[in-house]
Amino acid sequence: MNANTYMKWEFELLILVILLIPGTSGCSGSSSSVVNSDGSGLFTNNTLVVEKVTRTYDYYVPGDLSSSLTPLVFLLHGGGSKAGDLTGESGFKAPYKIWMDIADAEKFILVYPQGSINPLNAPGWNDCRADATSNPLSMMSALLTR
Repeated sequence: MNANTYMKWEFELLILVILLIPGTSGCSGSSSSVVNSDGSGLFTNNTLVVEKVTRTYDYYVPGDLSSSLTPLVFLLHGGGSKAGDLTGESGFKAPYKIWMDIADAEKFILVYPQGSINPLNAPGWNDCRADATSNPLSMMSALLTR
């Protein structure tokens, strides 16, 4: 497999973690880009501090959530891309934006954490390289406790 093929597969990689969380409250500090009158929509540029570093994330809340327990799905972007590439907010074609339609139909919340900047000045996740700069599990844990 050549380097270009590897990068393509890395970009297209999605990791899904499904958990149950109570309600939808606790997500604050957002600069929302598309919000409906019922509080549903895409909330972008949220921040939180993880391991003394300010990190960002986006999240999508479908309308008509009636359950006290709501499934939560994390969508992680590939190395070198961004959370906004998954939501379509970056302006790039977003084939994974269909997840918002699925979330509307199946009633789950989507969270798009932004990877940390690596030594090559590109966002990504700790893939066990010696130069990895952060622990992605710390970020997801911090998001779950918001």
